[in-house]
Amino acid sequence: MSPRPACPPPSGPLLAEALTTISKDRAVVVVEHDLDMLTSISGHMWAMVEGRLAYSGDVETFRSSPVHAGLRGIEQV
Repeated sequence: MSPRPACPPPSGPLLAEALTTISKDRAVVVVEHDLDMLTSISGHMWAMVEGRLAYSGDVETFRSSPVHAGLRGIEQV
């Protein structure tokens, strides 16, 4: 379940701050579709496409990956 549908729209920054605080001393798994929010708070990304793991690695590499582009609807040449 994605945490954001239950939250009012301006809650994104508050949720990101809470997740950052919580994750300082434990692992946190977040299922979310807001890639900007996720990449701003994550050190490691796992991305699933059609139920399969499509990416696992650091955030910087993810941002330049075809998986990230595909999830954002950007076609890479």
